[in-house]
Amino acid sequence: MAFGRIEQSGCGVHKGKVKVRFNFYLEPGDARYHEHHIEISPGEWRDNPFHNHFEYFDPDVTDDEINQRLNERLEEFFGIWSRRGDILREWKRQRKTHVDLSPERLKNCKDRVDRLLGVR
Repeated sequence: MAFGRIEQSGCGVHKGKVKVRFNFYLEPGDARYHEHHIEISPGEWRDNPFHNHFEYFDPDVTDDEINQRLNERLEEFFGIWSRRGDILREWKRQRKTHVDLSPERLKNCKDRVDRLLGVR
């Protein structure tokens, strides 16, 4: 079954939100696995993500809420992927919202990202 994980290099603060990058991977037996299981040098193979996704949270988000969202997005995006749908097109149909960009909110977001990454 496909799985997701947080990609730390893609985490930060963006427009007053905690930005978290999710990478989604396939396992042998998953639909279209061969498309992202690539040979990088003779006899050396690597699995690339079938989709990378940024999710944005308020600074008071819990680890459980982040993991719940990761699992929700995995289910959604793997379903689209399995039926050969266009993940980006289906995602863009969702609405965007305005957020607070005050210095206090931005500091709270940065503090949360630091905790997520184990900086503090």
